[in-house]
Amino acid sequence: MRLRINLFVILFSLLTAIVTTSCRSESDELIVAPENESLKKDSKVANLMLRTSMNDGSTDDSIDNNSCFTLKLPFTITANGIEITFSSQEDIDVYDDVFDDSDEIIFSFPITLIFDDFSEVIVNTMSEFNEILENCDEDNNEDDNESIECIDFQYPFSASVFNSQSELIETASFENDRDLYQFIDDLEDTDIATINFPIVIVLFEGTEIEIDDLDNLEDAIEDVIDDGCYNDNNDDDDDDNDDNNDDDDNDDDDDDVSSEAFSEIITEETWEVLKFKDNQSNETKNYTDFEFDFKSDGTVIIENEETIDGTWSASLNSDGKLEANFDFGTEAPLNKLNGNWSVKKATEEQIKLEKDDDGVSKDELFFKEE
Repeated sequence: MRLRINLFVILFSLLTAIVTTSCRSESDELIVAPENESLKKDSKVANLMLRTSMNDGSTDDSIDNNSCFTLKLPFTITANGIEITFSSQEDIDVYDDVFDDSDEIIFSFPITLIFDDFSEVIVNTMSEFNEILENCDEDNNEDDNESIECIDFQYPFSASVFNSQSELIETASFENDRDLYQFIDDLEDTDIATINFPIVIVLFEGTEIEIDDLDNLEDAIEDVIDDGCYNDNNDDDDDDNDDNNDDDDNDDDDDDVSSEAFSEIITEETWEVLKFKDNQSNETKNYTDFEFDFKSDGTVIIENEETIDGTWSASLNSDGKLEANFDFGTEAPLNKLNGNWSVKKATEEQIKLEKDDDGVSKDELFFKEE
């Protein structure tokens, strides 16, 4: 009887081993993805995906004047004597063409900086901030490390990952760049990851491209780089073309708003001077206490320590360009705002005006909705 039992145990063990081996082999075949579908940590396409999903430090360059990091929202600055709180990227976009080197920008500390790898540092003083700026991104400008800011992934999408140590297949979902960056950065050499295609990438000008596998993704990103869109900060190319593009850019701004739309915008809100630049002289601080209430009948009420009456109008000039005319009286400093201003931009949050003084100087006037 004991012999029969032992024989049964041996036969059962052998059968179990055979079945187990057979199942493991079949499972292995299922998780070995084709070469153009398997995302390997040190592959070229993984590096391109990592750089494309890096934190885009250029989104707030108009405020912090660098692309090494972004300022974590919300944050507050005082610009030319006016306190401004930024709670969203849309708030930052409003000021994209406002600030330059002539502006005095003071941060309300502490602020938090988010670097390209999404690591965060809390900064408590201006000296700490300046020290970070001095060391910012100087050692990471090699092509293989630099972020690719002219391409965005369209989220959400996902990947399947087989971990050879835990022998588990898991699904990783990506809702934003941070999710994707951390996923690729955390990949182990032994992980087998497959992106669940198709996915969509979006080029800087808005073109959408559907991608079916990793080979196509690698080719698409490299094609964009080869076409000159390495990142949004191609300063050399931009500088070379600035003079030629100024007129075109201004024409585009002029076409953005009609006389009727401008009149509706300027009369719906109360405004304050966000910036006034007289040629190269920033004189914003002279206007920080003034409130401008433009009326639909062509009058304007200006409140400071006293009430001042003025007039305004909007019309097309001989070139068909929209102009705003202000007459705020003869007293300083309001008299410097008098005259005809070209309307470059008008939204519910901001109005941008420019005045060309016979080609000798260019004045800039920005109104901000109060």
